[in-house]
Amino acid sequence: MPNSALTLLLLFTLPLAALSQDQAPPCSSFSNGIFYYYSQRTQINYRLERNGDMEKDVNLGNQDSSLWKVRWKDDCSYTLEYAGGSDRSFQGQEEFLKKHRLAFRVEKTTADYYVYSSYFDKTTNLPITRDTVWLHEKAVVAYSRLYQPVNNMNELKKMHFSDTSSYALLYVYRPGKMTNSWSDFLVYCNDNLLWVARNRAGTLVKVLKEGELTLSSRLLKDSASVKVDVHFGHVYYVKAMVHWGLYKRGNYHLEMASMPADEGEKEFAEVIR
Repeated sequence: MPNSALTLLLLFTLPLAALSQDQAPPCSSFSNGIFYYYSQRTQINYRLERNGDMEKDVNLGNQDSSLWKVRWKDDCSYTLEYAGGSDRSFQGQEEFLKKHRLAFRVEKTTADYYVYSSYFDKTTNLPITRDTVWLHEKAVVAYSRLYQPVNNMNELKKMHFSDTSSYALLYVYRPGKMTNSWSDFLVYCNDNLLWVARNRAGTLVKVLKEGELTLSSRLLKDSASVKVDVHFGHVYYVKAMVHWGLYKRGNYHLEMASMPADEGEKEFAEVIR
């Protein structure tokens, strides 16, 4: 009889146990443990070893690591302060990281991962990116980079771009103006930070996926966006602008515009002289 009772108990409790394992864990459970980050923009992946107020991020490729001080603002919001390490991915960025915190807000949790938005300094600032941290190591990692920066024009010449290339080229630029020339603003690609738009400047990226992209700009409470239907082997130009005037949200107005190839090529050449 005891064995029968135990069997019945297991039959009733096992489905409940399985259900609880599939339920999304609370944010509070992320303050300790081992987690995994698989970058959508590079092929550098990390194991995040979190223990109370410290986090060690280990590069899964070369085993370099970085140390971060963790401060939880509430159950679902925390900041990271750079504390040093051997990870060469941060070379040249140490001074910036020493002056700024990285802030994170967990927006969604599942049994396998959580989705977060990241910011500089605090979560009330404009977001940098939206990404995923996994609760378990993935056996197979499928790289799905959307774009790759082109660092200089010499690199572009080596690519031998043509209409048969397996990527597209996207030129994003801000023309030079005297008015509001001091107002740098952020430009995003599908809600991921792409570029800081300074007066009379431009950037070039290889787009690695076909389909619709949303390019948007944000400055304080104003924003603007434009959609680009990307096809491999094509070149696209997007102009980011800020106009001076009397507007509801301030004395400026943002605009994003997709430009014809001949006009865009000419204007881009002018801003990078």
